[in-house]
Amino acid sequence: MKFSIMLLVAMLVCLSPICANQNAEGMETFLQGNIEKIVEIITNAEASSDEKKSQVSKVFSEAFDLPRLAAMSLGGSSWRKLSLEEKKKFTGKFSEFVLSFYVNKLDQYNNNQITYGKGKMRSKTKGVMPVDVEFQGKVARMNYSMVYSKDVWKIFDVEVEGIRLSTTYRSQFQSLYQKKGFDGIISALDDLIKKQE
Repeated sequence: MKFSIMLLVAMLVCLSPICANQNAEGMETFLQGNIEKIVEIITNAEASSDEKKSQVSKVFSEAFDLPRLAAMSLGGSSWRKLSLEEKKKFTGKFSEFVLSFYVNKLDQYNNNQITYGKGKMRSKTKGVMPVDVEFQGKVARMNYSMVYSKDVWKIFDVEVEGIRLSTTYRSQFQSLYQKKGFDGIISALDDLIKKQE
């Protein structure tokens, strides 16, 4: 539960893609420049809960590289065994689950204190941005793995206190794939999505 709440807070920090420089400063601009927009959405007293979820979900989809995250979450060996159509179906279903899971926890965000570190480039197009988030009197370190493509930064993984979003479901998905095949994974994702309704 704590991990999911902390990850929600982490994701809320950086949900709207904006054009930015292809450097560490660009990553910092990407993160810091979007807090006000997201806070405005979730603190808008005139918007209904469904309206807030719809708006944030749209920004989630635009800011995260969900196809890359889906592939990482399934694992390279299993991903390579899928057909093109299966990859598209898994990406869509996994994205739907991630969005529904975290968007449905918006009411748990409580104006948490956020402190930014310095972004570091790992290659010409990839970098990591550390952010410290206060939660229940304690500070947790978030590391955002980001990629620069088509004049915009996108997030393809988030690490919360050493736990990566991409690996949270990997063992479960790989076990299901080995036991029940591709249909077993899709069925499991359908069940997880229904639990969020």
